[in-house]
Amino acid sequence: MSRNADTPNLLSIGKLSQEAGIHASTLRVWEARYQMITPVRTEGGARRYTQQDCLRLKWIKALVELGYKPRELAALTLEELKVELDSASGASDRGSAFSKNLVIGAFGATAWAKSLFSPPTFDLGGEVRHVEGLTDLEQYAAGLDVIIIVTHGLQVSLARRIAELSSAHPGKPIMVVYEFSSAMALGELQRSAALSLRYPVSPAEFSAKLRSLAQQQNHAGPQQATYSPESLQAILTAEHKILCECPKHLAQLLLSLHGFVEYSGSCANDSPAEAIIHGKIKGIAMESILMLESGLKLALGSE
Repeated sequence: MSRNADTPNLLSIGKLSQEAGIHASTLRVWEARYQMITPVRTEGGARRYTQQDCLRLKWIKALVELGYKPRELAALTLEELKVELDSASGASDRGSAFSKNLVIGAFGATAWAKSLFSPPTFDLGGEVRHVEGLTDLEQYAAGLDVIIIVTHGLQVSLARRIAELSSAHPGKPIMVVYEFSSAMALGELQRSAALSLRYPVSPAEFSAKLRSLAQQQNHAGPQQATYSPESLQAILTAEHKILCECPKHLAQLLLSLHGFVEYSGSCANDSPAEAIIHGKIKGIAMESILMLESGLKLALGSE
């Protein structure tokens, strides 16, 4: 097929690798062995590829992840690949797990994000909000269901900010996709509840992990205390029919724990370097509140 080297939006093999999510070495093998794509040449002899080549490779990679052999796909046209992919995707029920109201916040490595969040790699029923900076992601985190951070290099400073973000929003699903990282940065990240994936990640694995996070967020809403500090204060001063002082003792313990939860949050804000530790302590205290409330309900229910 003859193509003009002056075609706009041509991609280098490095750019094609990033956008299609396929290693450059694999692209060269597919090109040489199966003639899946035919590059155009610049005046200097460099290979260049079109956006149609990129789309074709995305679809081929998605089918390979579903069990197809590259040699079986090499001769198929773009239209034939789309028909095959629609059929295979329908059989595996890939798009059924997402809520139409799901809101995903994404930051970093825009070429990767474009590849990961574009069909057929990913069939999303909700909304993906791309932000310009990590500060924006931190600012709008409360309104997001799932947070995705995509980065070429996972630095210690970034890992710490991700861990702090996880601590500030306990229970908020966070996924980090990275290519390079030091052991120290991974150690910092592992101190948080964030899920990490090494790039290049297969479309099937990315979608499966994200689907799992989405279901987790949809089905497991944040647990909140039943008794407010005001209602606990009322229980402390009320007269109870039960002979022992258990309702009052439990109400007092719960009030102390509520105060400790607030104190832990202040510590996290005042000491950013220890935010992860204080966030986890705050979570443990919250779990204790929920456990003690079951005892208080039992004691009050016996009256």
